Amino acid sequence: MEWGPDARRFIPGILLLLAGAALFVLWVLLVFVSFFAFFLPGLRGVFYLSLDILVASVVLLASGVLLVLAGLAGWWRSGEDWGWIGGVVTVQAEGDRLGLLERSWEVAGAAVSVLVLAFFAENGVKGTGFFTRGFGPSEAALFYGTWAFAVAVPLARAVYGRRNALRPFAALEGALVGAVALWFLEGFPFDFSRLPAMVPASLRLAMFWSNDLVGRLIVVLVAFGGLASMVYNLVVYLAVRSRQRYGGTQNSL
Repeated sequence: MEWGPDARRFIPGILLLLAGAALFVLWVLLVFVSFFAFFLPGLRGVFYLSLDILVASVVLLASGVLLVLAGLAGWWRSGEDWGWIGGVVTVQAEGDRLGLLERSWEVAGAAVSVLVLAFFAENGVKGTGFFTRGFGPSEAALFYGTWAFAVAVPLARAVYGRRNALRPFAALEGALVGAVALWFLEGFPFDFSRLPAMVPASLRLAMFWSNDLVGRLIVVLVAFGGLASMVYNLVVYLAVRSRQRYGGTQNSL
């Protein structure tokens, strides 16, 4: 097997590496200030901001390394055995085109997301207390805007009928979800003990777990899930694109 660098495929990874390195340098500059800011209530947000910058820099650096590796021309050419990685890429490449049933599932998933979003919107309209006073216009724009974008991505897949061409948007969705979740983790403008208020009385017993500790854990999991989704979609996008181009699959772009 011949390994050959393709400069064009290195560009996304190099850009992510540079962005991650820049954020890491910024974190180094902020680390001393943020340490002392943590002990000052009025400046504590600087400490949490520096943590967000550190997490973002690590994610970008890791993503950049993976994309640079994925930029090696011919990595996923047909006929090569790359174990389960090659199998995943082959399945994703050959199943890139969505059938009618798969498009229907995308629309159904978006519909469920809209219903969940409507549930939270109803909490806000009726003032159940789930959204605290810290949930202002900016927080509302981030919360509902990110959710709306997450609904638009599967709808776009259903309309376009291809998965890989829209993976960059899925990666952007993951980045937005991760960043917004980390932002909410700092101020945490939610009161999860009020979450059962909009649930039918017969189901409230099942909401015994609703408290802020569990709520914070959920937000943390959402943050890491969003960032992991960003990395996965970026890497799979380049890998499948390489397989489609070099492997000559029927679904090539």
